[in-house]
Amino acid sequence: LDQFRSVTTMNVIQFRDTLKKLGKSPATINNRLSALSSLFSHLIEKQVLQINPVLGVKRLKDEYHLVKSKCINTQDVSKLLKMPESDSLIGIRDKAILSIFFYTGTRVGALTKLKMKDFFEDSNYTVLDFQIKGGRRNRVALHPQVQADIKEWLVVREHSHVPDAPLFYSFARNGNAIPTSISTRGVSKIWSKYKVLVGIEGISPHSARTTFITTSLENGADINDVKETAGHLSIRTTQSYYYRKKTYERSASFSVRY
Repeated sequence: LDQFRSVTTMNVIQFRDTLKKLGKSPATINNRLSALSSLFSHLIEKQVLQINPVLGVKRLKDEYHLVKSKCINTQDVSKLLKMPESDSLIGIRDKAILSIFFYTGTRVGALTKLKMKDFFEDSNYTVLDFQIKGGRRNRVALHPQVQADIKEWLVVREHSHVPDAPLFYSFARNGNAIPTSISTRGVSKIWSKYKVLVGIEGISPHSARTTFITTSLENGADINDVKETAGHLSIRTTQSYYYRKKTYERSASFSVRY
């Protein structure tokens, strides 16, 4: 605690500038400053400290940029969704997981936190109630295909009547179920398995989020609705996931008459 008390605003500025020299992006640096500020605010609330040295430290200007995760074309998405075996417990689970990724654009962390009670009916719609970044909840109405894939999993999985049980659990190498929530690493292994089988390089589970946002916008969804479904706080963030295809036929040049 004495070390925390000795931190000054100048130390925080040096920390920020060092991150910049290391080549960290403005978004990453600003996120770390926000995390640091939250820590000091917590210590002030607990009456450990009196001053937050991060306050007043200027954040870096974050230039608009597209996220780095690759957008997957619809043909490859279809191949990925058809790849899990429909006659095995693991395959049925994997199909439901992939379906949730591509039809909701959720993050891996939110999927691993899902419990049985988070899948339910609300106002005549079947929804998933995700716990997302910042401790917020994001209730998303589901495409019929996702509903069908999740319900198929619930028919075959064990203990589906326990509300606080994890919606998705892992399996041991011998095929036995492990009654704890599937981990981020477990999801990554599932993703890697099917991307290798389909033969797609350079994609991650976050690519499904980019693909969901891009595809829904290309198909005419309102960006505000996409923002809400993705759980973003800002439309600007949603736009950073949009890999818009170049549509030369819509060039403004064709509308000019002299």
